[in-house]
Amino acid sequence: MSITISIYLAGVIVFVALMGGFWLGRSVKWMTVDADSRVDEKEAVKRISAGWEICSPATGIVCGFDEGIGRGVLIQPERGAVYAPASGKITKLYPMGNAMLLQMDSGVELLLRAGETKDELHNVYYRLHVIQNEIVSKGKLLLEYDVEGLQKEGVDTAIVVALETNRNYEIAVARRERVKAGEELLRIYEPALTV
Repeated sequence: MSITISIYLAGVIVFVALMGGFWLGRSVKWMTVDADSRVDEKEAVKRISAGWEICSPATGIVCGFDEGIGRGVLIQPERGAVYAPASGKITKLYPMGNAMLLQMDSGVELLLRAGETKDELHNVYYRLHVIQNEIVSKGKLLLEYDVEGLQKEGVDTAIVVALETNRNYEIAVARRERVKAGEELLRIYEPALTV
């Protein structure tokens, strides 16, 4: 009889301890969320001014801004591999298979385009590694294409990384002529806040 009471009592103590730990953990989380939501304006400005990093989707030579593509950068790649420059979601794949929109976790949307293409060259030279609405992490292989084959066809093989938004973001280009895939290429900032 005393063994049954001891087992029952031990079970009750374990249950109360587990529930107490659960509620303590939840209340600590709630206090943290409340503290984060009360960040003052100066802290918010610091967070925004840090900007969002966009890494190079390929190894190659940075050709700088091009007015024809809007606000973006051209990269002459060493090889035909395009990697995700940031984590996010592939919101659109263009029919030719050489371009896509990537919505970063921050909400900024990027156009990634590998070369100019013609209808008849799509299946021969391009190979997608993602599908529309796929969530990708930074550095994931998105697309492979045959740079040499396209050059023989007289097609420009440059990779375009451009902002696709109406918001007036400020852009800073990394000060290097040659980049490796995964190195910082651009940094995007919210428009300056006036307090």
